[in-house]
Amino acid sequence: TAYEIKECDWSSDVCSSDLTKAYQGEQISVSYTLYFKTDIVSNEVTKLPALNGFWTQDVKMPQQAKVYSATVEGVRYNAADLKKTIAFPQRSGTLEIDPMEFKCVVRTRTNTRSIWNPFGGYKDVEYLVKSKPVKITVLPLPTANRPADFKGAMGKFTMKTNIDKNSLKANEAVTLTIKISGKGNLKLIDPPGISFPPDIESYDPKIIDKISTATSGVTGSRTFEYLLIPRHAGEYKIKPFGFSYFDTGKKSYISLSSPEYDLSVEKGEEGSVSTLSTVNKENVKFIGSDIM
Repeated sequence: TAYEIKECDWSSDVCSSDLTKAYQGEQISVSYTLYFKTDIVSNEVTKLPALNGFWTQDVKMPQQAKVYSATVEGVRYNAADLKKTIAFPQRSGTLEIDPMEFKCVVRTRTNTRSIWNPFGGYKDVEYLVKSKPVKITVLPLPTANRPADFKGAMGKFTMKTNIDKNSLKANEAVTLTIKISGKGNLKLIDPPGISFPPDIESYDPKIIDKISTATSGVTGSRTFEYLLIPRHAGEYKIKPFGFSYFDTGKKSYISLSSPEYDLSVEKGEEGSVSTLSTVNKENVKFIGSDIM
């Protein structure tokens, strides 16, 4: 809550969050807001919160804060949002959202009168204000019914998968795409565990993020693109693979699954290779030749 500085009739910046109790990994919206009644001549943030124990994503703020009206404990103020952050607690227990310190110069009226100013004048006074810390109770995730493939995804998501071709020749490339969309800790989501046939060379996936951060939370998609190269002719199956997350609304685990994919691979020309994107292996071995 805000506290009064009576001599200039304004209150400090206030830290607030939309949750004071959350699961480990659940997103929390944190706002730092300044409430005031007098003219602010200049301002400067002198200490940003460290937010230890949280993984954070800042909400993009306008260069000039928008001033609006707000009521705090029955008192009407002008208000301006200084900072907004989405915080993800990384461990259970009691965590603290740190204060932010803010220095500003406030113009106040004086009773000093003169022949040039019979009604009194103004003076500028510098104040250092500090928000109060907010304690968050972080609950551990339930162990009952936790899927084996759960890797810490929190929020609400969907999964779409696609393979760009089902028929190809040996040593040609095929791309498997996995797109996870929704709201939650998208940037912390790891690729699903996939078991590829031994005769299919696979590479670390390319990760494509289309993620936005707003006061309402982190939303968007994270896409994994796998480059696969069958080494020999034959019929192959990419077995279904899963992705599990903890639904913070339902407070339960949700498991999603891909379809099974069939690959029909014909014999390729000896020594022929496809054009490849950058990959993350030091050595790419082809039949009859090595590429370093």
